[in-house]
Amino acid sequence: MYKRILVAIDGSNPAKAALSQAIALASVHDAKLVIIHVIDFAGISGGFKHLRNDSLNDMVCNQAEKVLAQAKQQAQKKKINAQTILIELNDYQEQIAEKILAQAITSRAQLLVMGTQGLRGLVRIVLGSVTDYVIRHSSIPVLIVPDKKKAKRART
Repeated sequence: MYKRILVAIDGSNPAKAALSQAIALASVHDAKLVIIHVIDFAGISGGFKHLRNDSLNDMVCNQAEKVLAQAKQQAQKKKINAQTILIELNDYQEQIAEKILAQAITSRAQLLVMGTQGLRGLVRIVLGSVTDYVIRHSSIPVLIVPDKKKAKRART
């Protein structure tokens, strides 16, 4: 059914859960896995380009590349054909969710997999949610994977 699955990761526990689910689905469907990580440099610098710090940017890029490499290795251990893509946001007007959706189209993904942080109340209203935006605007199915650790704590 799915021949190309895109998963958005950031190194968080929900993203790790999403990656595991995407790998399992790619295995079942013999699908190619596209693993993306979006770095929000504009957010890091508060939207002010003149506040950008090259050493901090290099550190963030290196960490993102490490997260992507580990994800690809995890997929390849399960014999999944995986591609990684690092996307950089440099303009405060760019949105992470829009970049994820654009990459899903570019990659010709048939399923988009993401984790959720589970924000609630005022925090969710103020901050919004990348996942919420993707769900509302995606033209392809979106699978949302909860953070297993948070879900387990909520049940106990």
